[in-house]
Amino acid sequence: MKNTFIKLFYKLKDFFPPKASCPTRLSALKTFALIFNTEIITDINGNSFVVLSGEYGDFNYEVNDKTEFEAVNNHIHILDNISKAELGELKDISMDLCKCIQYTLQTKYPDKQFYVYATASEHDSFILRFHQSWNNERPYYSPDFTYEDDLVIILPPNNAKKSN
Repeated sequence: MKNTFIKLFYKLKDFFPPKASCPTRLSALKTFALIFNTEIITDINGNSFVVLSGEYGDFNYEVNDKTEFEAVNNHIHILDNISKAELGELKDISMDLCKCIQYTLQTKYPDKQFYVYATASEHDSFILRFHQSWNNERPYYSPDFTYEDDLVIILPPNNAKKSN
């Protein structure tokens, strides 16, 4: 994993060249860092959700589709209005980004397994998202489906252990 982090660092360094404005480059990196700030919330049925830190307060709700709940709440838009050139570069670094996110989540929550996704389309957003692997629920994105997005990276859990 150390090599993945090092390789990603050099790819990100190239992705945010010095000629780009400093606030724009820093904004994108700050946005990316948000995906590492997570917490656990529990619904009224005792299901523990790993979510991006936010304003959940007293979470007194029943969640029927656990995968959808996590995937919708655990996504961030890293870049907007992706150019064709950027899309090509994103294809090169997306899997490494997903691996780093998954490694971080599994290190922080070793009893849980996570799907991690990267999606992007030209003239649209580059989005990272994750959710746990839940029993009796399909992943948010299926590898068996063809998507309209120009880029869809699906990183499945490292093993078959699923959350209840």
